[in-house]
Amino acid sequence: MAHSALHFTLGLAVGGAVALRPVVRAWRAGGRVAPALRRWMLVSYAVGAAAIVPALLRWAGVPAQACDGPWMNVFVGYPWLNRLLPREGMPYAAVALAASFAVQYGLILLAILRQTRRAKPSGS
Repeated sequence: MAHSALHFTLGLAVGGAVALRPVVRAWRAGGRVAPALRRWMLVSYAVGAAAIVPALLRWAGVPAQACDGPWMNVFVGYPWLNRLLPREGMPYAAVALAASFAVQYGLILLAILRQTRRAKPSGS
C-alpha cells in the first residue's frame, strides 16, 4: 500500500504542478478561483490515478515483467521510480500523501476565506 501511495503522491504533485497556472492566474486577477481549483483538483487526482495503473495491473495478475517495462514510464515514471527508491523508505509515502492532501485542503480554505472577505459589506 505504501508503495502505491508514493506513486499516487507523485502523480498528485505532477498533476497539481501542471494545472496550477490557471489557479494562480485567477487568483491574481481577483476573479473566481473555484472553477480553476476544481480543474486543478481533477487533474491532480487523474494524474495520481494514472500513476498507479501499473500497480493495479500487477494486482490484477499482469506479470511483473510487463508492469516494470520501460513502456510503463508513461505512467509518471512508474518503473523508473521503482528502481530509484528502495522499499525501506516507503513509510514516508503516507506522510507525503497526507501532506499533499493538506496542501490541497489549505488552498481551498484560503480561497474560501478570500471570497468571504470580499463578500462582506463595507459597513461591517
